Amino acid sequence: MKKDPTEKKENLKLVSGHPDNLLHTFVRWTEDGRIYRGTVIDVFIRQGVRYLDVMTIFGTKRSVSLSKVKFINFKDQI
Repeated sequence: MKKDPTEKKENLKLVSGHPDNLLHTFVRWTEDGRIYRGTVIDVFIRQGVRYLDVMTIFGTKRSVSLSKVKFINFKDQI
């Protein structure tokens, strides 16, 4: 899905409790039968769906729906 650059990102901090807990945490998710890993660099809401901007271990920035994230590691924060 291609991002619409004109669409405004809302800060999750205004919408729910403590999104800062998610920033700089290691996450793992699956897409197309592949497992991806990365670090959360931003949290936002688009059309009522929560998304994470994630920097993958290969240096690629991706937006991932929070519902796809299967693992969040709070212990190894970077």
